Amino acid sequence: MQESLQHYRLLVVQRNWHGSFVGRTKELAWLRDRLAGPANDHPLLLIQGEAGIGKTRLIQETLRRFCSSWIILQGTCQEVERKHPYHAIVEALRRGLAGEDLARLNLPGVWLEQIAQLIPDRLQFVETWLAPGLIEPTILADALVSLLNQLARPQRSLLLVLDDLQWADKATLSLLGHLVRYVHQGSVFLLGAFRNDIIELLASGQRIVSTWVTGATCGAKEILSSQSSGYL
Repeated sequence: MQESLQHYRLLVVQRNWHGSFVGRTKELAWLRDRLAGPANDHPLLLIQGEAGIGKTRLIQETLRRFCSSWIILQGTCQEVERKHPYHAIVEALRRGLAGEDLARLNLPGVWLEQIAQLIPDRLQFVETWLAPGLIEPTILADALVSLLNQLARPQRSLLLVLDDLQWADKATLSLLGHLVRYVHQGSVFLLGAFRNDIIELLASGQRIVSTWVTGATCGAKEILSSQSSGYL
């Protein structure tokens, strides 16, 4: 638990507005400080709230206000896609990577091969002898750490956004557990949103392989039961 807490900060969104985007000054300030302010030393930021409360809209407003010049990689975890490993990561890479970003990558061939397994249409220049879909999770994780760290610059941070994490497949959760430990703090950020019922899913016996997710749900319980916590 203590190891997980040093890597992430958790924002619990309560239902306190109706209709228009008002009443979120505190939440926006919390995200601003942890993305572009003095408290930006935690690579993983998590937004927790019930379904329909406005987590996605809060993310979009955060991107518009504070991250307009950043590299944004954004994907959504889908319940119907849970049998397909890394589906939200694939969406994020396809949506966010520009040709100029790919052109300046300097990665070993074995790492490029693994990334090309996820987005072969964007890395057609990579020669590979691997069978389609053959992924080595540890090599892929190291490759994506290096990719994110290379793309981020001091003057242009990178943000990987994954919405609806309660539907994430186990491979994605394991990957995020690796990323959060090895990306460059202060220039690469991971922002995730998930519903309250992820706690019930865990309690019902669903096995989550990532330490940070276990830490996050424990943190959520603490926040909901105590207002003296160091989190918002």
